[in-house]
Amino acid sequence: MIIQYHTGLLFLEPFITTGALNLSDEGLNEQVKEYLKVLSAE
Repeated sequence: MIIQYHTGLLFLEPFITTGALNLSDEGLNEQVKEYLKVLSAE
């Protein structure tokens, strides 16, 4: 579970560093939220 979570952080890092998570693109935000839901469920 820890390795999968770490992989998730690596996946999200580019979005965080570029500020993409702050964009008003609801599609992207929903995808990230769903991805985080999957991570927390693992």
